[in-house]
Amino acid sequence: MSPDAGKVACADGTVLPYDVLSLDVGSQSAIGDAKGVERHAVLLRPLERALVGWNGVFARAAAGRVNAVTIVGGGAAGIELALAMRYRFDVAFRDHDVPHVRLISDAAGIGIAAGAARRLVRRMRRAGVAS
Repeated sequence: MSPDAGKVACADGTVLPYDVLSLDVGSQSAIGDAKGVERHAVLLRPLERALVGWNGVFARAAAGRVNAVTIVGGGAAGIELALAMRYRFDVAFRDHDVPHVRLISDAAGIGIAAGAARRLVRRMRRAGVAS
């Protein structure tokens, strides 16, 4: 790969020019030795799996079988996901109990810059997301 020249070399030797390059190398959720993850959690990668999982969570919530959703990961993606879930629940379940949404992280607070974190924590509280 030659970023200054705007070229990337493929494994077969082909050299491709680019203006903007996005490397999607894939990702796996780090679950370590956590027990019950496959049965009780929705992993966010691959994305297709996450969408199927969210649809299942939402259907169970609509049937009154979900009291709370916990998102593990206090970075920008986790915060965005928590706010989006809470908003979707609020819109869909105006007339009855909305599942509680919380965000937890192994970091102290949430894993972004301090000023942005303070503003986001206030926004999350106003939206009904616990952290």
